[in-house]
Amino acid sequence: MIHVMVVEDNPLVREYIVRAISDEPGFKVVAAAESASDAMFHCQRLQIDIVLMDIHSRYGSDGLSVAREMKEKLRNVPIVMMTGMPTIGLIEEAKEIGVESFIPKDMPIVKVVEVLKSSLEGKHNYPY
Repeated sequence: MIHVMVVEDNPLVREYIVRAISDEPGFKVVAAAESASDAMFHCQRLQIDIVLMDIHSRYGSDGLSVAREMKEKLRNVPIVMMTGMPTIGLIEEAKEIGVESFIPKDMPIVKVVEVLKSSLEGKHNYPY
C-alpha cells in the first residue's frame, strides 16, 4: 500500500484529489492538509511514502519552502508539486530543491497517479 499525503488549500480540490487517489488500487491517502506548514507536521508523525503538494497556499508557508525543508530533514520522501500556474521559474526552483516531479493542477487524475508511481520509482516528471 502506498501512503500518500495531499496538500491543497482549496477544500473542494483537496477532497476531489483525495477521493480520486483513494479509489486507485494500492493507494491510501493517510493525510490531507490545507497548508504547506501542516505538511511538515504530518510527515514527521505519519508513515508517508509520497507527497502531492500545491505550490501556492493561502495559509502560511508556500509549497516550495516546505518542500525544501522536507528534502533537508526527510530526504527519502518523494514530492510531487502541482500548480495551476506553472512558470519556468517555479519549475527551475522545484528542480533545484530536488522535487521529483512537477505537474499542472488540471492534469487528469489518471495521469497524476502515473506520475506518483513513476516518482516513487525515482523517475522525474517535469513539463520540460
